[in-house]
Amino acid sequence: MHRPADNRHIQNGLMWLAIVVSLALLTPWGIEHRHSLQPRFALVAVVCGTLSGAAFLVKGVLTISSRRGGWRAAALPFCFAISSLLIAVTFLWAGHDPAAQNYTLGGAVLFMIAAIVLQQRARERSESQ
Repeated sequence: MHRPADNRHIQNGLMWLAIVVSLALLTPWGIEHRHSLQPRFALVAVVCGTLSGAAFLVKGVLTISSRRGGWRAAALPFCFAISSLLIAVTFLWAGHDPAAQNYTLGGAVLFMIAAIVLQQRARERSESQ
């Protein structure tokens, strides 16, 4: 079992990985190569994005319904969920509409950045108490 500090490092690493990949696919080089990705990669992105999005949605709902939870505590899992689902939607539209793919990837990056800000604010609050 991982300690909470290890989980935080893993979560931060995965969050930064999602941001970097999303931004890389938004660059002109990424737009050119997005179409040449193998169809298996798109399937993996859709399956993993959907599963992680669903898991974070469940975590957010459970956080809202818990005694210590509330909307403020559930905002972080919801940001992760929306970002993961937007990445999955990006690869569902593979080859159909490149402009829509750019919007969904941009939205995924926006929600991941919001998650980073929320996580940093929560960490500052816990350190000040």
